[in-house]
Order: sequence, then C-alpha cells, then structure tokens
Amino acid sequence: MPFTRAGQLARPVPAARLTDSLGLVAENLRSSPHGVLPVLDRVTLGEGDPSEQTARVLGLIDIRDLSRVSRMILEPAPVHAGTDTTGGSTESDQHAPFEAQVPRNFENIT
Repeated sequence: MPFTRAGQLARPVPAARLTDSLGLVAENLRSSPHGVLPVLDRVTLGEGDPSEQTARVLGLIDIRDLSRVSRMILEPAPVHAGTDTTGGSTESDQHAPFEAQVPRNFENIT
C-alpha cells in the first residue's frame, strides 16, 4: 500500500531503481513485507507493455545498507593532522576542528 511521507509517494512495487532517492528507498523498504528490495537497472518497471519489461536485478538492499549510507552522509569527514611536503606543520595541526578561538589578550576585554 503506497503512502505519502516527506512529500514523496512510495510506489506499490517491491523494487528500487538506481535513480531513486534515499528517502524513497527507505519508505519502500519499510513497506516491504520481506525487509529487502531488489535494485533494478532500468526504469521500465510498471510502465508500458508488460512483455517488454526486462529489467536486470543488480542486487538487494536492506535496512543495514541504508544505515551504512546514512552514516557516511551524516558523519563528518576525518581531519588528518600531519606535515605538508616541505616538512612544516599544516594548518590542521594548529587548530582542532570546532575549537573555540579565545582571545589571548585578556587586558582589552571589559
């Protein structure tokens, strides 16, 4: 049964396509009775003549695959501290990410 979430309509077909958004795949996966969706290589599913619908299955996707993709999107990229090619320190060595920059001269603060 299709339903509307976040402005998108989940298709009643039990498959994902390469062009589907992450949210649409999540909604279709949630409504799937098997907990997995096949990923198809064509956009012809449910369109046109049924005898011409020959989509190749590329693989299966489940909730663990979605959680890995979501984690890669949501986690910040690691900051690598090290030296540049001349042997000096890089700018990332001088400041930790998201470190508050506190003024060092406290005499001018009123």
